[in-house]
Amino acid sequence: MHLFEVVLPVFLIAGVAALSQRWLKLDPRALSRATFYVFIPALIFDALADADLGRSQVGPMTVALLIVTLLLLGLGWAVARALRLTAQRRGAFLSAVVMANVGNYGLPVVQMAFGTAGLVPAAIYLMLFNMLLIPLGIYLAAQGKTSVTGALRHVITVPALYAAALGVAFSLGRWSLPVPVMVAVRMLAQATNPVFLLILGVQLQGAVTSSWDKRMLPALASLVALRLLVSPGLAWGVGGWVGLHGLTFDVFVLDNAFPTAVLVGIFATEYDADPEFATLCIFVTTIVSLLTVPLVLGRIVG
Repeated sequence: MHLFEVVLPVFLIAGVAALSQRWLKLDPRALSRATFYVFIPALIFDALADADLGRSQVGPMTVALLIVTLLLLGLGWAVARALRLTAQRRGAFLSAVVMANVGNYGLPVVQMAFGTAGLVPAAIYLMLFNMLLIPLGIYLAAQGKTSVTGALRHVITVPALYAAALGVAFSLGRWSLPVPVMVAVRMLAQATNPVFLLILGVQLQGAVTSSWDKRMLPALASLVALRLLVSPGLAWGVGGWVGLHGLTFDVFVLDNAFPTAVLVGIFATEYDADPEFATLCIFVTTIVSLLTVPLVLGRIVG
C-alpha cells in the first residue's frame, strides 16, 4: 500500500497531462527540447555540485554500474538482432534496457523503503547515472540515424555532459555559484520531474490513440524481462562481487529494478529514434513494475 501511494502521484500527473492533451495540443518535441537543453542540465549540475564524491562506496558502485550496463547491452543487442529490429527501434530498445527511472520514480520509492538514509546511496547512483548513462542513452538514440562518429559528435555537443563536468568540478573544488544564480538553477532543477511527467503524459496519449504495431510485442516482452527481472538479478550478483554491502547494496539492486526512464522518450524524440516505440517501452515497464518492484524489494529486505 505504501508503494502504491508513492507511485500514484506519478500516474496522476501523467494522466492529467494525457487527458488534457486532447484540448491543449501540446507539442511533445518542443517540450522535449526545452527539457533536453534547459531542465536536464540544471538538474544534473544541482545534483552533482552538492554531492559528496569522497564516499568510499562511489568506486565499487561505479564499477558495478559499468559491468551491469555492459551485460545488459550485450543481452539487449543479442535480442535486438534476433528480433531484427530496425536501426531506430534498436536504439530506442537498447536505451530502454539500460536506462532505469531512478529519479522521479526511484527516489521516492527508495525513501519509502529505506528512509532518509537510503537517499545517500540513491543520490550517488543518480550522480553516476547522470555522468555515465545519459551520454550512453544519447549515443544509442543518435546512432540509429548516423554513423558511430556522428553519434559521438552528438554526445559531445549536448549540454548535459558539460553540466556534469561542471557539477563534479564544483563539488571537488567546494565552489559555489552566486546565491541568485544558484537559486535560479535549483528552481529549474526542481521543475524537471514535473516536466518529465508532463512529457510522459503527452507521449502516452499519443501512444494510446495511435495504432499499435503487433510486431512491437516481442520487443516489449523482451524489454520487460531484461529491464525489470534480469537487471536486478545482475545487480545482485555483480554488486556483491565488487564489494557493495549494507544499505548501498540494497539501494543499488533496487535502483536496477525500476522501469524505463522518461529520458528514453525525450532522447528518442530529439533524435527520431522511433519515439512511439520508446513511449510504449516507458508505459509498459512502468505498469508492470507495480508488480515486479515489490517482489524485488521483498527479496532485498527479506
